[in-house]
Amino acid sequence: AMAIAPNGKFLCVSTSNGVFAYSITNGALGTGVQVTQDLAYAIQVDATDSWLVEAIPFTGGSGGVVLSAVPINSSTGTFVTGSSEPTATISIADATLPLGQMVISKDNRNVFVALETGGTIVVPFSSSNPLPAGLSYTHIPVAHSIGSSLSVAVDPSTTPRLFYIGETL
Repeated sequence: AMAIAPNGKFLCVSTSNGVFAYSITNGALGTGVQVTQDLAYAIQVDATDSWLVEAIPFTGGSGGVVLSAVPINSSTGTFVTGSSEPTATISIADATLPLGQMVISKDNRNVFVALETGGTIVVPFSSSNPLPAGLSYTHIPVAHSIGSSLSVAVDPSTTPRLFYIGETL
């Protein structure tokens, strides 16, 4: 998965060795610096360029996702040393995480994650308190019993009205 910071200063890339940030100068990428060692299937940088949100497969129980908000430097994308990394574990029966299928609304208030046969989740987000304890989320089951939620998109305006779920049968 890849994500460019909204300010255009860095690119984050998820690999089997973790997530790396690459500075962008005049369209050219700099040397990659490891941000986390997480095996993130989907990543996004929030609207403040201060949080790297990761979707990591849930490995216990029947399925779901672990969301992690990694504090990053808004100019370089590197981890902010000494900061805490809020996480939220969301368990959804039969959910699996497709690669790269997460989006943050431009108003920075919601994270949307496709979970294949597990449907889609909408998770509240705030740059001042991302993924707080006791987090509640909205679960949207797939429209058809044999369907699978494979992609998500959000209206790009700063006052988003709609989000879209791409499902297959």
